[in-house]
Amino acid sequence: MRICGIVVGCLALVALSAPAGAQEALVTGLTVAPGGPVDVATTDFDRDYLLDSGSLPVGSGRTVSGDAIAGGWDVFQPFTVPEPGWDVETIGTDGWVVQDPLGKGMLGLLHPDDGSGMPDMEDVLGSGVYFLGSDSMSSHWVDEEMDVILPAGDYWMHWLDNGDPNFWAAIFEATSGFGSQSYSGGSFYPAGPTALRIAGEIVPEPVGFALLALGGLVALRRSR
Repeated sequence: MRICGIVVGCLALVALSAPAGAQEALVTGLTVAPGGPVDVATTDFDRDYLLDSGSLPVGSGRTVSGDAIAGGWDVFQPFTVPEPGWDVETIGTDGWVVQDPLGKGMLGLLHPDDGSGMPDMEDVLGSGVYFLGSDSMSSHWVDEEMDVILPAGDYWMHWLDNGDPNFWAAIFEATSGFGSQSYSGGSFYPAGPTALRIAGEIVPEPVGFALLALGGLVALRRSR
């Protein structure tokens, strides 16, 4: 159970790439408008969250798409784990899907920071498949199991298509958090924070440290 754009030039391209029946795609940054209904697999956990950025389900969001939709777009959302670390159970996001022809959902990958403030895409610490709802004006968070212990440090949640070139979805903007990065064609484009929440527990202090602290306290009392 343990393992550890705003791209103005592309807005027209996104609109031209809209699937039949989809409404015009034109909002802040690289965003999309809702399409037809899809089946939704949602896991609802009644628990406290270590991190909850909130979301803004107002019909706009950051594009996540396969290569056949405007050249393909990924979204990266950074977050920081404080000392002493987190025992992560689930990682969730909020957004909506325009189309998912193969029914494969959206892939979420967890990466560590590469030390320069960017994601290390070659190192995957956890993964999950997310099936989002189709209403761009409603919140429908999906939490997926991760089961990973994260030491204090910087990390990135990476959202991308799950092998379907015609997949098209978006993640809602968040009410708080670090700015995200949209990625396409080998380049990153900074944007606002996107919806992210993480459930789990704070890693307990090592027993050895606690015993050491207790021993120090006893020695201090004896010396008085």
